[in-house]
Amino acid sequence: MSLDGDDSDDDAAAIIAKKNAEKAAAAAAASGKAKKEQIAKSSIVIDIKPDDTEVNLDDLNKKIRAEVVMDGLVWSNAFEKLPIAYGILKLRMVATVEDEKVSSDDIQETIESFEGVQSTDIVSFTKI
Repeated sequence: MSLDGDDSDDDAAAIIAKKNAEKAAAAAAASGKAKKEQIAKSSIVIDIKPDDTEVNLDDLNKKIRAEVVMDGLVWSNAFEKLPIAYGILKLRMVATVEDEKVSSDDIQETIESFEGVQSTDIVSFTKI
């Protein structure tokens, strides 16, 4: 309020402050929605090494796809059989994961628990 009893300047300042606060709240809400909509994902390339040449990699591939199922994990349809040494082949698979829901360690531990699997290696871990 001014000295002469006119408080229109105070009212105008209050209205401007209120509008600025509303704009800031709307901007914060919009940015919050944008953050919630964007889901962090990664592409993981995993090499699965068998115990010996007797392990059927096609069956192992089917078993992994059927039994390693998690919310936020999607296996790519493609897979490769790559030579290691002495006639032993390794299986290379690709998965897309939601970072908040799936841990690559959990995937590896589950696969390594299967009979016929010696070890797994993460070849590539790329944020999408």
